[in-house]
Amino acid sequence: MKTLPDLNQLTHEQLLEFTRQLAMQHQSLAQSNQQLDAKVQHLEVTNQQLDGKVSLKNTSMNWRCLNSTNSAIKMNISPQNKSIYGMRRSKKISQQSIWNWSG
Repeated sequence: MKTLPDLNQLTHEQLLEFTRQLAMQHQSLAQSNQQLDAKVQHLEVTNQQLDGKVSLKNTSMNWRCLNSTNSAIKMNISPQNKSIYGMRRSKKISQQSIWNWSG
């Protein structure tokens, strides 16, 4: 970063030139600042959209867990479901045993 010259030593023309250069730098910085503000705003919108998608995904996962938990609870409550589930499981096991034995 440049240091400021001793303004008392400058002529009127040099002061005018110095002021003009400062004004140009100020304008350039203001434009850069606007561009950065626009990028930040875009990133904030994108971040909000991603947060919404993550929230929906988490809600969906929670519902799946809740539904599978409810299904398991229903199976534990109903004796008929227990016996049907047990039969299905034993058929799978016996089929696997036959497959492994014959293979």
